[in-house]
Amino acid sequence: MVAAKQRQLALKAGAANERGVGHRGSAYAYNVKELRNREKAAAEHAEHAYELMVWQWRPRGRSGARTPQRRNGY
Repeated sequence: MVAAKQRQLALKAGAANERGVGHRGSAYAYNVKELRNREKAAAEHAEHAYELMVWQWRPRGRSGARTPQRRNGY
């Protein structure tokens, strides 16, 4: 959004309009399926790592087993 606002200001200030000159936009990379798949895989890996961290962070009971989280204090 910042890039779009800066471009709008540049056009108002008199910059050349480059629309249709053969340049691809900054969002073109999202049309490449391989790149989308790599980004999706990276996001899934990060989500799995976060879930594992949260699971390990939970308090343990006396037996060392994971204890279920209590709701509403009882």
